[in-house]
Amino acid sequence: KELDNITLPENIEADIEHEVISAGGFKPALFTPNIVFDNLAAKQIKSFICPIKRSIKKCNEVVTEILSVLCRQNFERFPTLKKESHSIALGLLLAKNQTR
Repeated sequence: KELDNITLPENIEADIEHEVISAGGFKPALFTPNIVFDNLAAKQIKSFICPIKRSIKKCNEVVTEILSVLCRQNFERFPTLKKESHSIALGLLLAKNQTR
C-alpha cells in the first residue's frame, strides 16, 4: 500500500532541466544523456528505499506471527517436530542474515 502512495516530485521537470544543464559542464558539446539519467534515477531510487524496507519489515513480522500461532496451536502435540521446525527455521534465518 505504501508504494501506491509514492508520487513523482512536483518539480521533476526542473530537476531534469537542472541535470541536463549540469551534465554539459563547461563545454555543452560534452553533454551525455547517461549522466543525466543516472543522476535522476539515483534520486528516484532513494525515495523508494524507506517504503520498501518498511514493507519488508512488515512482511517479516506477519510471517513470524503466523508461524508463532501455528507453533502454539499445532506443535503442542508433537514436541520433537516443533523443535526440529524451530531449528530449521532459525538456521535459514541466520544463513540469510549472514549473506547480507
